[in-house]
Amino acid sequence: MRKNRPDTQPLRLVPMLRDANRRSLEALAPHTDVVTVPAGRTVAESGRTARELLVLVEGEAQKTGPDGLPHGLAAGAEIGADELRAHGQYEHTVVTRTDATFVVIEGRAFRGIDRRAS
Repeated sequence: MRKNRPDTQPLRLVPMLRDANRRSLEALAPHTDVVTVPAGRTVAESGRTARELLVLVEGEAQKTGPDGLPHGLAAGAEIGADELRAHGQYEHTVVTRTDATFVVIEGRAFRGIDRRAS
């Protein structure tokens, strides 16, 4: 009987994981989701604890930081990586400008793969 392998295709959309080996991606896959979020939805809020890494793979979003200035985000943008590494809070509020698709990786799983990549 053949084992079902976890779907690693969504992880290949994450820039920092494109060159990762299959075994690492298979270990990470069960901790990963792909979600589509409608335009106008807040996906990260300044001051809230970061619990996952969000990688924008389709659509557009806008982040607003402590300076109050908006900055556009496009495919490939990572939301929460620095905050997860520091076990901290989001520095920016991020709102989708269009319907957007994200690869979402649980924080613990991201920190594990991030440590191995360092």
